[in-house]
Amino acid sequence: EMKKYKLSYADKNIESMIPLAECGMSARTVNSLIRVGYVYIQDISSHTRDEIRKTRDFGTVSQMELEQKMISVTKHSSMHNYLQF
Repeated sequence: EMKKYKLSYADKNIESMIPLAECGMSARTVNSLIRVGYVYIQDISSHTRDEIRKTRDFGTVSQMELEQKMISVTKHSSMHNYLQF
């Protein structure tokens, strides 16, 4: 599980962070990500597609949904790791 990755928000502007629950994604996608320790959409950027794919109950539809959300968010930030192959 991803909980082994402890994410630090000490160097982040917490006011600019977007909570997963407020991203407009399906409950299944959000719950899968929250269950393993993600809180904000920006947390995803510190992991690769392969790492995210290993998340329980995170299938193809969830992956496509997350990728669409990441593309729209990355237009305004520096969240590129997840989108790289």
